[in-house]
Amino acid sequence: MHIRIKPALQFFGLFVSLLLISCAQLVNATETEKLRIGVLAFRSLESTQQQWQETLKYLSQALPQYELELQVLFMDSMTEAVHNQQLDFILTQPEHYILLRSSSGVSASATLMPVSDKQPLARFAGVIVALADRPELNSLNAIRGQHVAAVHSHSLGAYRIQHWTLSQAGVRLPHDVKKLTFTGQPQDKAIEMLLDRQVDIAFVRSGVIESMVQAGKLSLDQLQIINPQHHAELPQIHSTPLIPEWAFAAMPSLDPLTVRDITQALFAIPPDSPAALSGGYFGFIPPVDYANLEHILLELRVHPDRITHFDMRDFVDKYLSEIMLALALSILVAATWVSYDIRQRKKRAAALRIAAAAFNTHEAITITNEHNQILRVNEAFTRITGYSEEEVVGHNPSIFSSGYHHKDFYKTMWRALNTLGYWEGEIWNRRKNGEIFPEHLSITKVAGTHAEQFCYVASFSDITQAKESKEIIEHLSLYDQLTGLANIDLLRDRIHSATTRAKMQDHSFALILIDLKNFKLVNDSLGRRAGDQLLCDVATRLTEALPIYSSLARLAADEFVILCEFREQPAEQALFDIEHLIKDIESVFITPFTIQSEAVYTQANIGIVHCADTDSTADELLKRADLAKNQSKFNTHSSISFYDPIMQQQVDQVVQLENDLRHALEQNQLRLFFQPQYNQHRQITGCEALIRWEHPTQGLISPAAFIPLAESSDLIILIGDFVIATACQKLALWQQHPYTAQWTLAINISARQFQCNDFVERVLQHITDANAPANRLKLELTESLLIDYTDEAVTRMNQLKQAGIRFSLDDFGTGFSSLSYLKKLPFDQIKVDKAFIHDLLNNQSDEAIIRSVLAMGEAFGMNVIAEGVETEQQLQKLEALGCHFYQGFYFSKPLSDNQLLNCIAQTSTEPAKD
Repeated sequence: MHIRIKPALQFFGLFVSLLLISCAQLVNATETEKLRIGVLAFRSLESTQQQWQETLKYLSQALPQYELELQVLFMDSMTEAVHNQQLDFILTQPEHYILLRSSSGVSASATLMPVSDKQPLARFAGVIVALADRPELNSLNAIRGQHVAAVHSHSLGAYRIQHWTLSQAGVRLPHDVKKLTFTGQPQDKAIEMLLDRQVDIAFVRSGVIESMVQAGKLSLDQLQIINPQHHAELPQIHSTPLIPEWAFAAMPSLDPLTVRDITQALFAIPPDSPAALSGGYFGFIPPVDYANLEHILLELRVHPDRITHFDMRDFVDKYLSEIMLALALSILVAATWVSYDIRQRKKRAAALRIAAAAFNTHEAITITNEHNQILRVNEAFTRITGYSEEEVVGHNPSIFSSGYHHKDFYKTMWRALNTLGYWEGEIWNRRKNGEIFPEHLSITKVAGTHAEQFCYVASFSDITQAKESKEIIEHLSLYDQLTGLANIDLLRDRIHSATTRAKMQDHSFALILIDLKNFKLVNDSLGRRAGDQLLCDVATRLTEALPIYSSLARLAADEFVILCEFREQPAEQALFDIEHLIKDIESVFITPFTIQSEAVYTQANIGIVHCADTDSTADELLKRADLAKNQSKFNTHSSISFYDPIMQQQVDQVVQLENDLRHALEQNQLRLFFQPQYNQHRQITGCEALIRWEHPTQGLISPAAFIPLAESSDLIILIGDFVIATACQKLALWQQHPYTAQWTLAINISARQFQCNDFVERVLQHITDANAPANRLKLELTESLLIDYTDEAVTRMNQLKQAGIRFSLDDFGTGFSSLSYLKKLPFDQIKVDKAFIHDLLNNQSDEAIIRSVLAMGEAFGMNVIAEGVETEQQLQKLEALGCHFYQGFYFSKPLSDNQLLNCIAQTSTEPAKD
């Protein structure tokens, strides 16, 4: 029995162990991971802690899954903490990083990019400087026997990189100098000792001299830079090779996913964030190559892997057997090398034979010796350059130099050839006839039979046509083909650049949108070729009127945009300059344009947006200029308008209102109100149907607020159908009540609705669907609807008249009232506009007009109704003039369905006749 239980107990114990391990892992998974970040302090611990506190705060917010702790340490403390594995990440200076990488295996995941004079720098260097009045100290060799001041023997940028640079030139420190003095921090002390003539030479880190110049401590005229260097990566004064900036490194035991999270968060820090501004840096970038720095430290014998120096006697005594073995191996290697060299010579001979076969190709080929003297050229070379082989053999290829390239360009080329043995790129050279042309050049360094013997094989092709084609394509993509002005894409880029400059330099700029008024008329009357000529002439005149820092672009067919920057000017001066520029633009259009031997006058609507300290995009600014331009079209005395934020609000409101109006149709929010019409006996003869919008949030909306919007879209058709259908249904209901059975119902018809091809069919269909009496329906048409539409209007009105429908001429007298169309069109009624009723008692002209309308109505057999009657005096005056039908607030305001029913119920008189 005991033998059987033991395996069961073992299995139970294994199960419990696994369960405990899983629980422990589950608990650990819910806890945040704690990470310790060490930062090297060069100044006090408190100031460094304050400098990097914002960065820690940023990382903590970006990575809530980690509990981050910042530890500010001096170099010795950081070294000890790394060796004891008390840190997870470190941010330290490059030399210290190399030492820790060698001793503890840390690896860089990012490189700090500090900011100097608003420029991000990923590298720094050392400076070797002397006084300007010591012209003999103009080279590295001149430093021999001089008194040198440096900051500290361990300072990378203020001693060690200078030490290495001098050693490359054969000058050893401290043996070859008179005296070496270490001043300690700050580095200004070394320069101050130089200015006081206590020393002859000073070593400092790049950026120190510029900082002292800005502080007014010295002038560049007082100094001369020894061995000046020029690197695009470092615009500051420097004399040595570049050294990478501080490294952000991770411990080798750290989870790669954790390293990735922290590194990505560092890369995402914006340059203008509080973290970057407080830390004094531009950001973090992927780690640069620290191998060159490690090589320098090894040569200076300060790398931990470097064997400590001891003399040759100790070396021989200790390693005699190893020396003998090394000699034997050297003999073996030498024999192997001889064999290898023979094989290489054969390979080179074969390569030369192949090269000879490929020499006569379509690409030009030049072969020079180790002294860069031309040995041979091929026929393609002569065809491209114009030089024969006899003219160039023995000469340096510099005879083809165009002068377009800086000497640094050639230094970089030769550095690549001497180190890599190959260079390729684009270069500008000169033909024999003096013409400058671009070529694609590749140069290969070919070894000879001896190390000191080699040659350069260069091949190139003329890429003039390729570059011209590229330029043409780029020009077509960025410029208007007709006028040659910038197009919308280039304009967007220019606006973006202007916005950036405005932010950085604290100035403003303006966009001026110019829209030609009668361009379509020129196209229609003189033809499109004339229109194109007008656009080109306008572009020429506007270009001549442009002030400094301005550019012109063509936005659309007849629209131009001026981008004008006001650099180093206050906002008040900028506004003054805008007004002056507007006057210049207006003067452009005063003189007529000569198009096809004819004088063409044109004007422009101008919209202006003044941009200062804006974060808006180019498209947003152009939209504002367009809004201002559109507003200028409604100005009475001027065709110029400045952008106002209210314009955007109004546009947004219109867009919102149109969207709401579409929903209103779908959700039955439109209502018909009814204003009664009376005869001379004060009896109701009918009503006019007036539409209202019952908005869910804004309440009852008048048609004046939404009908114009509907008429500019297809909504007016849908709204018109709703009005006709509802009116027909209402007429059908009125037929059921004896008091309302003889009432007419008038509805307003819009121009777009009346001009629809199927208008007649739709009206008749609504009458049929509602079973409404057609002779009780009255359609009100305005004068403006009929002016250019007389013949078709007669046809449609007659078709509806045959069905019994009546017509009323609305707002008569307010437009171009014409007796000719009044004679042609089959109207039953003329409605006198309320504009003539309002001042009837005091204005004889209004009275005369009403008399004339009444006379015309009688002559043409039409009754006349006056709308807008508001007082008893107006009513009596109309009665005295012979008007017998009225409508207005004196009798009743427009009534809802329920209000109209109450009105009918309260009225006991007999129904009136028309």
